[in-house]
Amino acid sequence: MGVLEFISDVLSVITILLCFIQKIPQIVNLFKLKSAVGINLYALLLELTRYMLCVCVIRVIFVYTCTKIHILA
Repeated sequence: MGVLEFISDVLSVITILLCFIQKIPQIVNLFKLKSAVGINLYALLLELTRYMLCVCVIRVIFVYTCTKIHILA
């Protein structure tokens, strides 16, 4: 595994962790209320899709950069 692939993996994990940390207050509130009233399923799915696409784009950019650097070297 190259350095850029490692950086890509680390950034992906950091992105996922930050997204999870962002949701902790909402999750705690749901457990306190014991109800999911007010949560929009479509908005949640859209947000999760956005996070997955973000991680994929970061990965593709770093792999492309790594390949380009490798070709030039």
